[in-house]
Amino acid sequence: MALNGRTNGNSEITHPVRVLHLIEHLKVGGAERVVADLVQTLDKKRVQNIVCLYREIGSFGIDLQSAGYHIVFIRKDLLTHGLPKTIAFLRPFPVLIESMFFIIRLARVIRRHKIQVVHSHMFSANLWGRLASVLGGRPAVITTEHNVNGKLGTLKHRIINRMLAPLSDRIVAVSQQVAEAVVSKQNLPQEKLIVIHNGIRINALDEPDTAMYNKRYQEFTGSRPRIISVGRLVAQKRHDLLLEALKVCAERVPSISCWIIGDGPERGRLEQLTQELNLTENILFLGERTDARSLLQHADIFVNTSDWEGFPITLLEAMAAGLPIVATNVGGNREIIQTGETGILVEPGNAQAIAIGICQMIANPKTAKKMGQRGQEEVREFYDITKVSLRWEKLYEEVLVGRGKF
Repeated sequence: MALNGRTNGNSEITHPVRVLHLIEHLKVGGAERVVADLVQTLDKKRVQNIVCLYREIGSFGIDLQSAGYHIVFIRKDLLTHGLPKTIAFLRPFPVLIESMFFIIRLARVIRRHKIQVVHSHMFSANLWGRLASVLGGRPAVITTEHNVNGKLGTLKHRIINRMLAPLSDRIVAVSQQVAEAVVSKQNLPQEKLIVIHNGIRINALDEPDTAMYNKRYQEFTGSRPRIISVGRLVAQKRHDLLLEALKVCAERVPSISCWIIGDGPERGRLEQLTQELNLTENILFLGERTDARSLLQHADIFVNTSDWEGFPITLLEAMAAGLPIVATNVGGNREIIQTGETGILVEPGNAQAIAIGICQMIANPKTAKKMGQRGQEEVREFYDITKVSLRWEKLYEEVLVGRGKF
């Protein structure tokens, strides 16, 4: 089978292929960044992109709209939005009604735009995209798994994914670890499963604009060496271990500072822990930001302390910025980082191991710099989104050829 737009029978795929990218929202986040970057990188002559969101448009979505990309917003929680907690026991009934209505509206979007491929991201969108495709004229469906734990591992979600697997033409895992988790936890058909790693736009490799940085970020204090961590402030990311590790490092290197970029339910607890560890002069919580890539270029070491990861986009962005990495030896981290080459992998859940990794980087700046340079080379060679998008373009064509719908 040829994937260059032609079938063996000399039939031709009509370009551009009409693809609906379905995801809950495009707020700042790893999977959301992947979708936004992919939409902007796919060849417009080969793929016509429509992005459908149903929780919130988000910062990345607004950026896409401003750039002229087609965004469709369908509010799903028409009945439960703002529902008082005092009557939460009634929630299942309106959820069922609004879910059925949402599937119908999503199917109308698929039919109206003559969508050929529904490309959904993460459990929720994978669920609604597959169900709506049945009413939407049965376009090809590609479901994407971005993580190894969370909803992927619960019994309810495993059952749902197994039941709906026949509706997916392809199931794409963003890393080998995610692929193995999908097979082992969900027993999904391996013949439908492929791995396509996340990629990033390599504009982060540009030289930092120091003058612009000084103008925009002069309020961001912090001495060197400067650690940086990017990710939602949720339990999975284990920022508490980062703070404990920094306490150890600060005893050896009092001038150390750390920018923590991201927001979430753990923020209050982490800020309290920062005070308890007497690190308020060393730690700066910057909240959710859309300019994290710029900030990365003004740090010295990137640290990831997660208990699990799919294929973290933040590691790729840090490598693109030339930063050496200290990361826990979990999931996609171990597929990205080569210990001793582009960073150091440490035992998950171990603050002391994280501290040792950070202190090793600080004590060996020449080695750390070489790791950062090697990381830039790795990103350019393997994770450039322009190269990754070619694989997606071929996959869109492949599923259409398999369906005979071109």
